[in-house]
Amino acid sequence: MQFHEKYGEKIVALLEKQITQGSILHIDETTMQVMREENRKNTTKSYAWTFSGGNAVLFTYRPTREAKFIYDILENYRGAEAACMFYSLVETAKVNGHDPFAYLVNLFKALPYAENDGDIERLMPYNQRP
Repeated sequence: MQFHEKYGEKIVALLEKQITQGSILHIDETTMQVMREENRKNTTKSYAWTFSGGNAVLFTYRPTREAKFIYDILENYRGAEAACMFYSLVETAKVNGHDPFAYLVNLFKALPYAENDGDIERLMPYNQRP
């Protein structure tokens, strides 16, 4: 019996459990090409997913961007997810001439006082002067 067959599922389950124990979880995916993958052209995009949190990191491969498997991993997770929205704000702040850290500090101070969608819209980096 090979190592993966004997221990792989158990190790992945333990990593998934550890990842969901923390108060903050980061999930990200990136494209990759896998050469000589059965029944797929070597020009087809595949995806590597990264999960980090709670003193553990897990990398997983998926042939498509379909992310339903994430719900299984996060079934009992009760913390916050730090993901693409945060990075989108950082990059949008940069594009609009803001210091990203200063912009985020001001945003997080102002958001609790936003009473409607229009208030939030006015706080977006493209509606603020640097």
